[in-house]
Amino acid sequence: MQQLAGNLEMTEQPTRRRFRMGMGWTLVRSWRGAKSKCAAFLTAGVQAGGVLAYATDLEVQEDLDGMAIVSADFAVVDGTGSQPTPTAADPISRVWKLDGNDIEITPFALPEVQRVLAKFTQATTRALLIADIRALVDGQRTTTDENGDTVTLDSDYIIGSITGTQGINFADLTVLQNLIDAMASGVDSFPVSQYVLRKTETVAVSVTTARASHDRVGKMLTYQTLNTLEPTLANDPTALLIDASGIKDFFYLKRRPLTDPVNRGQWQIVQEYWAFEAFNKFVYGEAV
Repeated sequence: MQQLAGNLEMTEQPTRRRFRMGMGWTLVRSWRGAKSKCAAFLTAGVQAGGVLAYATDLEVQEDLDGMAIVSADFAVVDGTGSQPTPTAADPISRVWKLDGNDIEITPFALPEVQRVLAKFTQATTRALLIADIRALVDGQRTTTDENGDTVTLDSDYIIGSITGTQGINFADLTVLQNLIDAMASGVDSFPVSQYVLRKTETVAVSVTTARASHDRVGKMLTYQTLNTLEPTLANDPTALLIDASGIKDFFYLKRRPLTDPVNRGQWQIVQEYWAFEAFNKFVYGEAV
């Protein structure tokens, strides 16, 4: 049986500091002692309040001389080393990502079409217009006008029936004519790409004060409100790559947050914002 001499307890060694791009600063602490002492040290250390409780990485090295070295990385705010007890970073890391959804929409859902339809303040007028366009595209050849007379159903009749409507201008009529032409060509739906802003924060459960935010979930946000709720969108290194100012002319739907365990004692809080050019105020309410 191997005999060991000297201090066999897990004794802390000099600390080191390390910087990793995208992760920031970490304090590297290590302990050396007999292998027989290592298991108990690890078990106690990872418990709440233990010396290893908020370590982001752990490594155990066992030497042939019967000794073991435990190394642990701790996310810290900076690398100055000026404070005896470094402040834990919270969150450990934050990553902004620009992603996208490919969604199928109908021509009626196009933002320019929705803007024109919204100008028809009378729901009946709006509904009849949509019904006439659908009927024409489906091959119906006649319809009944407001006097009850049978008339030929074509694009001239549809456009003529709304010409002169208060608030409807020539550009609006052109949009509706293009809508009819597209649908008459068989365009029932088509894919569009939607911007998605995603923020992922990794936290150590034992020390974090971060929480998933449920404020305004399901609400449409203006770009200004989005920046108020998410100030790091303007200055986080990963957010700078997105160039969010280039997509400021959108409304953003705040999605419900997600929380996921990713490592021992570490979780991720994920928040997404989906971009829309226009939206139905009855469904989502006014943008805030």
